[in-house]
Amino acid sequence: MELLQNILTFLQVFAGVIVMILVLLQDSNERSNIIVSDASKGGNMGSSKNEKLAKLTKRFAIVYVILTIVLSAIMVLATR
Repeated sequence: MELLQNILTFLQVFAGVIVMILVLLQDSNERSNIIVSDASKGGNMGSSKNEKLAKLTKRFAIVYVILTIVLSAIMVLATR
């Protein structure tokens, strides 16, 4: 049981780090300057990259939440 808990904890930390990295890689939706438009930024060139990063972020976030729930259940069962 302890080995399983250690493996799941490692996977949870790994998923959390990946989520943080993916969030940092995404472009901000804020406009820092009103004059700057999408056309001057290259149009939709980066939108597919941002969409892929957003999908990966969602998937890893779901994995993180599931691992958190499973680890909590294991901790509750281990204390009984």
